[in-house]
Amino acid sequence: MFMKTNVMATIQMDIKLAEGLAKMTSEERSMFLNEMTDDEIRLLEYSWYVWARPAQRLPEVQFRIWLIQAGRGYGKMSDINDLIRTEDGWKKLGDIVDGDKVFGADGKMCNVVKAHPIQYAKKTYKLTFDTHETVICGEEHLWYTETRNERRQILRGQSKEGKVRTTQEIVDTLKHFKETNHAIPVNKPLQLPEQNLPIHPYVLGCWLGDGSKSSSAITNVDTEVWSQIVKCGYEIKPSNTITHSISNGAETQRNDLGQYQSNGSMISLLKEIGIYKDKRIPRIYMNASYEQRLEILQGLMDTDGYCNENGWCEIAQVKTDLLDDIFELVGSLGIKAHRHTGGKRMLNGEYYGEKDYVFFKTFVPVFKMQRKLDRQMGATKAQYRRQLYRFIVKAEEVESTPLRCLTVDSEDHLFLVGKSFIPTHNTKTGAETIRLWKDMGYKRFALVGITPADIRDVMIEGTSGLLQVCPPWDKPEYQASKRRVVWADGSVATMYSGANPEQLRGPQHEKAWCDEIFAWQYPQETWDMLMFGLRLGNNPQVVVTSTPKPLALLKWMRQQATCTVTQGSTYENQANLAESFFSEICSKYEGTRLGMQELEAKILDDNPNALWSRKLLDDNRVVKMPNMKRIVVAVDPAISANENSDETGIIVAGLGSDNHGYVFADKSLKGKPNDWGNAAITQYNIWKADRIVAEINQGGDMVESTIMTIDPKVAYRGVHASKGKYTRAEPVSALYEQGKVHHVGTFGNLEDQMCEWEQGMDSPDRLDACVFAITELMLVNRPTQVLVPGGNESSSKWRGEK
Repeated sequence: MFMKTNVMATIQMDIKLAEGLAKMTSEERSMFLNEMTDDEIRLLEYSWYVWARPAQRLPEVQFRIWLIQAGRGYGKMSDINDLIRTEDGWKKLGDIVDGDKVFGADGKMCNVVKAHPIQYAKKTYKLTFDTHETVICGEEHLWYTETRNERRQILRGQSKEGKVRTTQEIVDTLKHFKETNHAIPVNKPLQLPEQNLPIHPYVLGCWLGDGSKSSSAITNVDTEVWSQIVKCGYEIKPSNTITHSISNGAETQRNDLGQYQSNGSMISLLKEIGIYKDKRIPRIYMNASYEQRLEILQGLMDTDGYCNENGWCEIAQVKTDLLDDIFELVGSLGIKAHRHTGGKRMLNGEYYGEKDYVFFKTFVPVFKMQRKLDRQMGATKAQYRRQLYRFIVKAEEVESTPLRCLTVDSEDHLFLVGKSFIPTHNTKTGAETIRLWKDMGYKRFALVGITPADIRDVMIEGTSGLLQVCPPWDKPEYQASKRRVVWADGSVATMYSGANPEQLRGPQHEKAWCDEIFAWQYPQETWDMLMFGLRLGNNPQVVVTSTPKPLALLKWMRQQATCTVTQGSTYENQANLAESFFSEICSKYEGTRLGMQELEAKILDDNPNALWSRKLLDDNRVVKMPNMKRIVVAVDPAISANENSDETGIIVAGLGSDNHGYVFADKSLKGKPNDWGNAAITQYNIWKADRIVAEINQGGDMVESTIMTIDPKVAYRGVHASKGKYTRAEPVSALYEQGKVHHVGTFGNLEDQMCEWEQGMDSPDRLDACVFAITELMLVNRPTQVLVPGGNESSSKWRGEK
């Protein structure tokens, strides 16, 4: 396998490091991390081969197809956790023990009372704040928030505080009508001890803002800045009217060879703290007292900052690393900061690129220069209260991730989280493989997923997608309108959907990543088109990450001599998964056919007791369908709306001009009545359907009321089934066996139910909806009645008949 020498060397070093870390005790790993520099920690965070298990690394043998078929939770690893700032330095969350000291939301040190085991939440959410920060947490994670009404009561003196709420409670009450509801108070400044700093913090701030990166010279036109520097005990030596060298009085020293040597001068000190020719805020300054950190910011703002008439303070930098430090510095002072890229960077009327800046509004004096300070302090207080909170503006459910909590003895039981390692699973293996190929010099990649939304939410923007696994110094740009991800070196990864094979007609690629291929609507057709275009370079390859399903394509892949198969069960990773996951999920499905597929990653043969088989569905599968004579949307509603509820089956099917039935959409979902009602009506309008058909055995008039409340013009019929599901399904199964019903593409979840369900099992929602649809289209003989296998039902529920 072709690999660049430097990439191979890095991989071998990472593997050796992984082996070393695995042999260390918890205390040894903590000491190891504390001895690393910030840059080394950043590199370690993005070193995939350090954290991946051997089976998740790129195979060493020659292959064209790398098929990773694995059970649920196969890739989750508990030893990749958040880094928490402790009294002794950075420490992994997994290594924190009872008694450790961390920072509370009040900025003070607090004790870890209990370091809890890793947990696997039933629901995991990503919360987005108005500062564009995001936090991933479980549905039972506790937050202190203040709602819109509580903030008003606090302002009026009618209340003193908000309440502690779970993530789920926040999600359920995210908006107050159309306004943002929940807000979390901004943390107080970190309380750290005063440090013996080599350069005065204000002077260092001035140099970071307007100084020459390779000398002690500072260029600034404001005499007040020079006066402040002199007050700090430094000499200024003018080079011209606006540029002055800063001196602390240290004499130049040379060694016996006449070479300059360290003498405590400004240049020597800049070199010693590691920022000569590389402007950053050194860690010793980040760990300094509140007053010292504030003086760094004041130096930066006096030389390079700005305050507008409304009191908004802003500082822009070309060097993004320095701007990252400034953002962290402002936050450590208890100030709510925003980071933004946009607008034009202009100098003397010339355009110098996009503006990257940090901005904030505060009455903490971030300037010493009087004219800037007067503008800041004299500004209106309008909207100032909003700067005392971080508002939760968005909540979305994301893929489950191993989580861990700490119980601390701070007054509010909150603690602050610093850097974090990225949780790893099958998706991360695919993303990391693309990243590795890119580092090896390949330029053209295909990203193929279930739908465009899945590619975006999982493969690109997901917690283990491309934007997360790529380090800050090589992070690509996601260009949504062009369906692609682009790196600075010109490498491009283009998105393609398994629901639209024609997108792949023409484009050529060197490498590809296919995710959940066996859930694509057109797996065979999309795969064929991908293979035709996978012809660039000297070694075209594809990595496939998916839970296995007994489709013909999977069986074909495994038979190829050029296919390398990695198979892993959930149980291989039991040590790194929460006990609750095994007690609640694994024990429920252990020993069942579904468990064999989803947990053990086994390829199942057909269930002999089911009414359908994979071969039957494959034999009748089509890519295109004729003109439709009639179209219906069938709904099998769930009778409750909570986390344990069944899905609501929503299937769209039609009767073709050839009098055959065609199933062409599965839009089933888990949600409240208004959710599935809107989804069903959306499909009704998209497909210009003749009718919505819904079972009313358990939902009764609720189903009709839901549909009619949303759109009273919809043609609707409620079906009351008087006999069992198996009896109703048999005539529909017979139509499939006669070759009279076809699936237009592949519908993985529906077909799983069809080929696995047997009499006596729990009700299959998607299958039920499919049976209703085909019954309505092909087994109803009279317009005034709906014939259901096992009994008739009058048409009293007709609405808006077409």
